[in-house]
Amino acid sequence: YWEWKIPEMAKRCNLSASRFQRAYKKLFSVSPMADVVNARILTAKIKLSSNQTIKEIAAQCGYKSDQHFMKQFKKITGKTPIQTKFDNFE
Repeated sequence: YWEWKIPEMAKRCNLSASRFQRAYKKLFSVSPMADVVNARILTAKIKLSSNQTIKEIAAQCGYKSDQHFMKQFKKITGKTPIQTKFDNFE
């Protein structure tokens, strides 16, 4: 997978990192990294209905650490990935 980092994203747009961040936030009303995290969590929510493990889902969503994934997932959704996985079965 491609690592989503500000310098790399800015370079692809031929902008400096700071200019890229300002333009992105002005255009989308969210920082580029917040957008990346939100997209990862949305993808994880979809994948949680599969038979994959949390570790596999975390890796597929771009997380090097499943512990970091679980912490960030709970911070954003208010539930753990396990709770969300079981919600999908109801």
